Amino acid sequence: MPRPLRLAALLAAALLAPAVAGDPVPPARAEGGAPAGKAPAPTPSPGEAYAARLKEVGPKIASALERAAAFAMRNRLARSGLNVFQQMKEFDPGNEKANRELGYERKGEEWVPNEARRKKLDEAEDESAKKEPEFLKLLKEGQVGAARMLAELGELAEKAGSTDDARAHWKRSLGLDDQNPLANQKMGNHLVDGKWLTDRAVHFREFQKAYRETLDKAQKLAVSPVPAADSTGIAEKAGIPIKRYKTNNFRIESNHSDGDIKSTLVWLERAREFYLRLFEVPDRLLDYSADPMVFVIVLNEEEKNRLVDACDGIPPEMKNFKKKFTGIAVGGKLDLRLEQNGPSAEKHCIHTATHSMVRDTMGQHAPWLGEALANAVSAAVKEADLTVCFSGEGSTGGIHLENISLEQAPLVLRALVKAKKDTPMAEFVGLPSDGMTAQQIAKSWSVVMFLLERDRLQAREYFASAGQGNGGDRSKDDRVLRQYFEDYGSWKALDDAWREWALDVYKQ
Repeated sequence: MPRPLRLAALLAAALLAPAVAGDPVPPARAEGGAPAGKAPAPTPSPGEAYAARLKEVGPKIASALERAAAFAMRNRLARSGLNVFQQMKEFDPGNEKANRELGYERKGEEWVPNEARRKKLDEAEDESAKKEPEFLKLLKEGQVGAARMLAELGELAEKAGSTDDARAHWKRSLGLDDQNPLANQKMGNHLVDGKWLTDRAVHFREFQKAYRETLDKAQKLAVSPVPAADSTGIAEKAGIPIKRYKTNNFRIESNHSDGDIKSTLVWLERAREFYLRLFEVPDRLLDYSADPMVFVIVLNEEEKNRLVDACDGIPPEMKNFKKKFTGIAVGGKLDLRLEQNGPSAEKHCIHTATHSMVRDTMGQHAPWLGEALANAVSAAVKEADLTVCFSGEGSTGGIHLENISLEQAPLVLRALVKAKKDTPMAEFVGLPSDGMTAQQIAKSWSVVMFLLERDRLQAREYFASAGQGNGGDRSKDDRVLRQYFEDYGSWKALDDAWREWALDVYKQ
């Protein structure tokens, strides 16, 4: 084990360390205070100090990040390591280690890509999560150091009169460490409860507070289900013994336990309440008391298939196809479902019911927007996954539905935006629901939340307008969006605005 250094050795090491360009270095002085040997060098101007630091800061930042990159490559985290090497190259284009790891070769004074090697690197993946926490710790340390250098560089640029450069350096600093004090102060951000927040993030907190208060009230709504006399007759025709309960707007016919049936009805009413308040819809537009929405719910696959066979609302030629699904919508107000337990029934019935509420108040939307509006209510009410409904129409050829956790979605989206890997909206606004990936489902939901935060009433007007027309076609058209949000003249403009917002508000 190496022996600990004494204080004298540490001081010597500090004195022998190379000076950082731009830092004042006191010259040696003769007795009486005069410089020894020669006259002191002239003090550099602010512009010269900035130029000197700018020249060296890139390699220093690359050096600060290299430890994490090398650690990742040694510990089967190749994709993560290559991402950091790519960041190193962006700060220091001539960095030899980064260029070689990224598949470049030196040709004279330039680094040129070796296409075969780079193609192979494109397939690299992280193969082990065991060392990931240690890698992330090293990466954070490197990023904090790099952010500090950029923040100080911005201060030098400001002193040199290069205001635009200064703001660019501070913004880049916050991209690496969003809690860098200097960069936050210079960008006019706010220290709130020990955390630095932008104006946008402060506004989001206020929106979230109001959103949570509305949700909390809905989740506490008192509801008392009662036995129901009316029946669809489907379960009886299928020979399945059931119980029937109802509330003001919903009815359930099921062989689940009485407690599970009643609980599902309670949460359906609470979801309706949250929908009304979130989108500020008049109660009368969702008064289902004269024509309630009905769920017929059974416990297993065989019973669900018997329901399909017994249902006169499903064309005979479609019955076998419909049996592939756990939930089958029949018209606008009837849903046949296979649910193995009460919590599953609650989540899925709420999502399906919210689709009916959207359709009845704002029209029929393309899947990207229809599912986003449903998720804005259904996922929040029961803290369920962001998901989609699919009944076979408009299939891409394979049913590959995906879910994503409501809790994890913001962090996943922010990471995708930082990596510039989120899907542009123009690429998924026309997809059927079974063609959307988990991140596209999450982004659709997030865009709806973004528009609601911008202006809730204006957003509702846009949603209503986008829901008119055949098959929800208008919600595939960015010109409809432009009518209500002039700043977003295209899907790309909305993408750009949403990305800046996501980076600001989706922080841990």
